[in-house]
Amino acid sequence: MWFFKDQKTAPNDALRQNRRAALLIGIGVIIIVCTTFLNFPPYRILIAAPAMPDKIFAQSIVLAMPRGLARQGVIINHPLTPEQTAQLPPMLQGLVSAYGGPVNFPNGVAMLAWKASQPTDYTLTLLDSGALGDGAAIQAKIAQQQAQGYRVRLFAGYAGWSPLQLEMEMWVVNMWQSHQPAQATLRLDSLFDGSGADWMTLRQQR
Repeated sequence: MWFFKDQKTAPNDALRQNRRAALLIGIGVIIIVCTTFLNFPPYRILIAAPAMPDKIFAQSIVLAMPRGLARQGVIINHPLTPEQTAQLPPMLQGLVSAYGGPVNFPNGVAMLAWKASQPTDYTLTLLDSGALGDGAAIQAKIAQQQAQGYRVRLFAGYAGWSPLQLEMEMWVVNMWQSHQPAQATLRLDSLFDGSGADWMTLRQQR
């Protein structure tokens, strides 16, 4: 009788142990993700992993920042291709030369304004060409920012992540490598000057 009793309960014990292990792993992942979520810096430089599965972000460098509970940002090292430029509304052609991401492309414009050597003094404004009327409205916004001492760069489209999506991509799926903005070489002004936004260079600096 004891033989059959042991044979019956052993699988149940193994199942409970597996469930307990899965629960502990799940709790660990949640703690890691939540810690990253709560400690997200003013902005983070994301470098696409060599095996990035999303072709849109292949060999990309992304400036990501909090936007409420979500994350928004722009690809900073992908110029518009001729095919992408042809998709832009006429008011944006000749005014925007950088591809910011797939969200609201080709009608959306992301305007990044920052002060040189001040990593926390920046704004990312999302605009819709349909609501602006013409290119003069965008140029007026650029002039307003420049008058306050900001440097400005425009992007067609932008990148966006729902709450915790980016953290999962960073820590669970390993789609991104991350740089902290405190490093002098990663201040916004240096990223847009010379070869600062070169994907291979930043990967080697990591």
